[in-house]
Amino acid sequence: MNKISVLNCEGIVAHLEELQPHVGFLLEKRYIEENADWATLYRYEVPVLAGFTPDGREIEIPRPSPRASGVFLMRWLRKHYFEKLAESLGSDGS
Repeated sequence: MNKISVLNCEGIVAHLEELQPHVGFLLEKRYIEENADWATLYRYEVPVLAGFTPDGREIEIPRPSPRASGVFLMRWLRKHYFEKLAESLGSDGS
């Protein structure tokens, strides 16, 4: 199953939790306080989203607005994650 990770944004997490049963992905919540490297890298960049391929490679998802609606977020994920995921799987010969 596909996995999407969210760093420090409860609003985005709430929308993703609503989409999760309809789209089918695992949701991983990360908190900037858990990792000093994340705090340094992403202090001014939250929310941070990342998607993962089945073999664990990370696909960076550009930062959406923290106030993004569920519909907007679904389109955003389709464009910036699911299409890239399909391309990466196709290029691997899978």
